[in-house]
Order: sequence, then C-alpha cells, then structure tokens
Amino acid sequence: MVRSSAEPHSKPLSNHCGNDRKRLSCLVCATKTDLFKEAGVGYYMKKVLIVGHCNVDHPQITSLIENNFSAEVTRVKLLKKAIGYLEKQDYDLVIINRIGAFDQEDGIELIKEIKKDGRFKPSVMMVTNYKDQMDKAIESGAVPGYSKEKLYDKETIELLGEYLG
Repeated sequence: MVRSSAEPHSKPLSNHCGNDRKRLSCLVCATKTDLFKEAGVGYYMKKVLIVGHCNVDHPQITSLIENNFSAEVTRVKLLKKAIGYLEKQDYDLVIINRIGAFDQEDGIELIKEIKKDGRFKPSVMMVTNYKDQMDKAIESGAVPGYSKEKLYDKETIELLGEYLG
C-alpha cells in the first residue's frame, strides 16, 4: 500500500523504519516533515538550531535532544552565521551559547538581533552558568535557558520539553 504524504505513521518514529534520526531509507519518511506540520497530521520532527557551542558541548546537547525528543539538530559554529540559517529554514528552538566558542561573539547580542527581526519566530534560549547573563538574555527576549552543569538534570529535559515536546 502506498501512503499519501499527509497520512500519519502508525508507529512511533523510533520503531518505524530503523532509520529514525535522518529517516532517509524509508519512502514514507522521506516526505518533507514540513508537509506534515502544515497539514497538522503525522509526525513532525522539531527543528533545533544550536549556535556557538564548542566541540565538547555540542555533541552532548545534540545527544540529549535527539535521545529525548523527535527533533532534528543543526549546528552553527559562528554566531554571526546564525541569521543566515534562520533566513533559510524555520526552527522551533534556537539554543545559543553565552559566548561563541569559535568567534567569541556575544550571545545576548544575537538574541536581540533575532528578536528585533520580525521574520523569525522560534523560541530562543541561552546556555550559561551565570545567573546575571541568563537574566539579561531573558530581558532581551529569550525564554529561560539552562546551565551546562545541569545539562542532564530532569529539570533541563522538562524545560526543553516545553519547546520540543
């Protein structure tokens, strides 16, 4: 039986075709997830943009997200390139490092830029261990984020679930 692109899967993503992350081998899964989102049916993998995290933190954050949510993660090393990614793709959540690991740019300035530009609608979250910086991020339009030390805490997964669940 051939399924239409708007017909929902009958099995959870993790059990559907064995290629649950990128889902490239299954013809049913190969349809654009945006079509599912627009139609309001089936499975839609949330899209997450992770910005400015180092080579140690990025895989940990990605693993946490991919293992707990139906989400596709895109990495941007340089904060100044994030706007270009947002112009090309709609994201559900943008997770920004306080200071870009590769360009030393200020994450709060990027939050302000994203929020000022009316074209972008994702929730924006900062990762920082500093309460004063988290407060500034929230004042600049970000949703409450988390600290790196609490990455694997239940509260962090619940927080991410508010945007990716």
